[in-house]
Amino acid sequence: MDQKLYVFSSSRALYSFLQSHKEGFLPQTLTLGEFFSEVVIVEGKKKAPLILKKFLLFQALKEFECNDKEAQILFFEKNFLGYLESSSFLLDFFNELHQNCIQIQDIPLKDIYGDYEDHLQILQKIYESYQNKLSALGYYDRLDEFKIFDAYLQKFQVIEIYIDGFISVVEQKILQEIAKNNALILHLDIDKFNLRHYDFLGIRLQEDIKYQISYPSLQILQSTSNPLRSQIHSISCDLRVGECAFILQKVNEWLSGGVDPNKIAIVLPQEDLVDFLKICDEGKNLNFAMGFEAKELQKILDGLKNPLLKYQPNQSKVTNLINQTHQLLEDFHTELGKKINEILFSYQCVDEILESLDYQDLVWIFQKEIEKLRISDVKGGKVKVMGMLETRGESFEKVIIADFSPENIPQVSHQDMFLNTKIRNALQMPTLRDKQELQKHYYLELFKNTQEVYVLCIQQGIAPLVKEIGAFNGFEISPYTLFDKAISKEYQNEKISSGIAEDFVCSASSLSVFKECKRKFYYQYILRLKESQQEENISQEIGTLTHQLLEKAYKDCKNAKEAREIFLSQLQKEINNIKEERKKIQLELLKREMEGFWEREQDSFPDSILGLEVEFKDQNWGLKFGGKIDRIDKKGECIRVIDYKYSNHFSSSCNPLQSALYWSWVSKKYPHNEVKMYFYDLKKGELLESKKLQEEVIKLEELVQELKDEKEFAMSVKYSPCRGCIYRILCHR
Repeated sequence: MDQKLYVFSSSRALYSFLQSHKEGFLPQTLTLGEFFSEVVIVEGKKKAPLILKKFLLFQALKEFECNDKEAQILFFEKNFLGYLESSSFLLDFFNELHQNCIQIQDIPLKDIYGDYEDHLQILQKIYESYQNKLSALGYYDRLDEFKIFDAYLQKFQVIEIYIDGFISVVEQKILQEIAKNNALILHLDIDKFNLRHYDFLGIRLQEDIKYQISYPSLQILQSTSNPLRSQIHSISCDLRVGECAFILQKVNEWLSGGVDPNKIAIVLPQEDLVDFLKICDEGKNLNFAMGFEAKELQKILDGLKNPLLKYQPNQSKVTNLINQTHQLLEDFHTELGKKINEILFSYQCVDEILESLDYQDLVWIFQKEIEKLRISDVKGGKVKVMGMLETRGESFEKVIIADFSPENIPQVSHQDMFLNTKIRNALQMPTLRDKQELQKHYYLELFKNTQEVYVLCIQQGIAPLVKEIGAFNGFEISPYTLFDKAISKEYQNEKISSGIAEDFVCSASSLSVFKECKRKFYYQYILRLKESQQEENISQEIGTLTHQLLEKAYKDCKNAKEAREIFLSQLQKEINNIKEERKKIQLELLKREMEGFWEREQDSFPDSILGLEVEFKDQNWGLKFGGKIDRIDKKGECIRVIDYKYSNHFSSSCNPLQSALYWSWVSKKYPHNEVKMYFYDLKKGELLESKKLQEEVIKLEELVQELKDEKEFAMSVKYSPCRGCIYRILCHR
């Protein structure tokens, strides 16, 4: 019997189509992804599941042996967990090449930076190893040579394909092959953002038209005008919580006015607004279509780390994982239970291959997948809260889009684009502009499929898209708020009358702050107003640890070689004891970064070490001073004062005040020797001598006198020091 097959770009569009089908048997339908999976055959091979691709790519990466040059260009963490945290980049990059039928060796290497070429050559080696492993196991993830499953398609008289957005080069090839023996009808909705992406059809299309096109004859069967007719309001709110107030008030108004809740949608480009809405939705009108994190489930499955769980050595690791998961979870008939079973079943399909994994690594992979599971919002109302992609194929009466700012619309990260625009254009691959246009197309489709749209932004910071499509009619100020307006008080500058306490100990840091902004010095060192305790960032932690390890290395060593060995030994102990993978990677990088330092030390190693991490106190010009010197040593007759710098901005971190202060104290301690001050760049192994020390001491004396005379502690005339200053709100800046 002749039948029709309907294919849709998204499951949401497919669902909407089935809902509109009121009589008789439901038609046969598939999503576009399902359709391509059903009709494509690669003889003698199976499509690789994601878990297998991740594992084989890890193996290829782990076995990769780089030469010295490659090691300097690309650092690979050999640890499995560390790899998995960054592996999505490789899979995404390889998949993009697959979708556009491009081999790495096809990428033009001329007119690009030299190290870019080296990166590509390394990636090509990894890619070839990965593909060889897939092929050896009888799997594929790239459609270079494929056939169409004609026996499946023969029963369909016509295949109607609704394409929303763009289709890739490999998908175009599949359609061309299908069309040789089957009648296809393409449904396209053309606008200014996707028009040029259908140039491959070779026919003249126009903006704001819906087409039905016979393929491959390219006869236009039907064309319908589809301009933007919706009412679009641009709403400016003071704060994001003000956006929540607008959303909740508008939803209440619409529901009270009889609007069907199924025809209302709240679209969130930034999903974190869910946290605000969930708390504020007292009427329980909203249904969060994206669901919630399965935190309780994650806690339960943390029990897989328990060594007391039964492990049967005569069974496979996947079987043990399944049995242990069943011990922890009693009910597998719930929605989440079924999803977990699906994950475990996918592991069973590649059981023998996963057997070479360490069991704890397998558990870790499984737990990472569980973190992605979401609990459906079964207690919510009928008004959907969803992401942009979930709206495809739907039509609404009322829509509110929150956070409609230039940062979010369109939202494409430059970091997602490994190849630059010039190379992408040469390869005819999607550029940053293409990806932005795809998102803009989805938003325009939503506007067209909705009677009335409200786009919300903060303080009139609206995305240019509204103006691009000619829908901006000025701002409306949101009349809604969750809280009463705060009483406004006029700011008054604080009057300060103070001086320096007799017991105050100056340091290079405090003097630098005084020089930069006297008001900041007053808040930080006289009033002692401190920022809430923050965790050190990794760079600060690595810098502190490096100083500590260098102190241990130089304490009892006889030469640079011995100091290096002690340093590396102590560093390796730290690496072995650290569980956080990012920190491990940074410490591994530290080994390589310090090589320049140790090479330099072969020639500049001191004759004797006079002090390490030396704390000192001094009195000069009527004030007390203090500090800590990283190293004081002697080379010939010269006393060297050395301050280590572990920074990407070495020159800007060398403080002349620090030079003058340290040099002054050491000069008094060793009056019969020449004293020199050095800053040591640990990352490059460069030793920078402070040359104008006498001048810097004079400037230091002048600054100290200014500090002693200061009574008002005025704010900095320049505004540049205010950027990032924790006290700027006190200064009303």
